[in-house]
Amino acid sequence: YNRIHADLIREHGDWFVTHNFMGDFETLDMHKVSNDLDLVSWDSYPTGFVQDRRAADPSMDELRAGDPDQVGLNHDLCRATNDAPFWVMEQQPGDVNWPPSCPQPGDGAMRLWAHHAVGHGADAVLYFRWRRCLEGQEQYHAGLMKQDGSPDRGYNEAKAAAEELTTVDVDHVDASVALLHDYDNWWAIGVQPHAPEFDYWEHLRCYYRVLRARGVQVDVVHPDAPLDDYEAVVAPGLHLVDTELADHLTLFVEQGGQLLVGARSGVKTPANQLHETLAPGSLADLTGLVVDQHESY
Repeated sequence: YNRIHADLIREHGDWFVTHNFMGDFETLDMHKVSNDLDLVSWDSYPTGFVQDRRAADPSMDELRAGDPDQVGLNHDLCRATNDAPFWVMEQQPGDVNWPPSCPQPGDGAMRLWAHHAVGHGADAVLYFRWRRCLEGQEQYHAGLMKQDGSPDRGYNEAKAAAEELTTVDVDHVDASVALLHDYDNWWAIGVQPHAPEFDYWEHLRCYYRVLRARGVQVDVVHPDAPLDDYEAVVAPGLHLVDTELADHLTLFVEQGGQLLVGARSGVKTPANQLHETLAPGSLADLTGLVVDQHESY
């Protein structure tokens, strides 16, 4: 469906094709959709995401500025998906209308988010919306301009960020660590989490948060992606593994790379069937272990 529309656009002029993905979004496989795009973009709403797309209750600071690792994980996924600079197609311009509560962002938050995006490789930061609408479902969604046409809080912050970021080069962000992420793993674990509070994306974010706390730049990549440029690969919840993927990771280790394999890895085949051998299945030789028993609580 996405390819049909992309091809139609390319038939009628020299246009680049993008699609604005949503943050922490499980339903759509960004890797596959991005194969038909020239540019990956996404919609960033930090104070909304921290309320309805994360398990932990937000602090007051997070209600005002969001969770930098929650937002950063999505930035790094978008950048690494096409191994190129990405766009923030919709950046939060002020208060929004859709989360459980709608606090005003803290002073400087909109400027901070622009710098944060560019620091993770964004080539452009666009705002939704320009002016608060007078009717419709999003009347309580801020714009850079108020409904009377006067500048709102986000306007001057966006202007300041634009002036500050004009000389920044984001052609490439060098990441030393790859964090493996696959939507099929997300869906398979979601169907059978085996523990009521086990969430694939939250689990992935735990590893990401620790890496970022240590100042490590991270690419969030598909398990089949080339790994030659990385010093280390982190594979949390790599649930679905076949011989081909195991060989891919084994070659990375044999060439000097470091591999960290997390819980629930190698349990099933890509068809979501248990391996005939015990976990971690095709990864047993690489990891040097066999899981005889398991439990959740």
